[in-house]
Amino acid sequence: MAFYSNGRAGLHGGRMKAVSLWLFLSSLSGLNAASAVGLFSGVSADNITATPNLRREVVFTAAGQALAALGQGMASGEKEGEKVVMAKDGFWIEFAQDLVPGRYNLEVRSVAPNAGSDSLWVSVDGKQLKQSIGLPTGKLDNRSQVLTVTGSGEHAIRLTLREKPGCAIAGVTL
Repeated sequence: MAFYSNGRAGLHGGRMKAVSLWLFLSSLSGLNAASAVGLFSGVSADNITATPNLRREVVFTAAGQALAALGQGMASGEKEGEKVVMAKDGFWIEFAQDLVPGRYNLEVRSVAPNAGSDSLWVSVDGKQLKQSIGLPTGKLDNRSQVLTVTGSGEHAIRLTLREKPGCAIAGVTL
């Protein structure tokens, strides 16, 4: 089955392409247009290009001096008017949280003094992720990494140095 759109027939531009793509994907999966369901509830031909109503739920957050109680190898400080912990030799931060299976966004508000200290390893339940979190240099900013949790229950999330000490961390949010 082939679909063609010149952008002028029936619907306009991108909407026609989105509907054509939806119909094409529906045909591949053996569904008809009336029974196709998208990744979020309420998808129909009338609202296929609508943005889903996604929400962000914070399950853990710690900032400033509260971070110091979660690990070791840190000194208290201030950067750009925010309370931070400064990573030193032996640095780590770890917190445990009850989680259900799913994908979680771990966000770190931080700054590194240079490219030799601008990344952290993330471990979940003692297993280090393959990708580190790259930290900004120059000014405080947020960087994130997606964590996948496969089982329900308490999970330990740990941040450790990948490179030299020196980064400043203002907050961690999951």
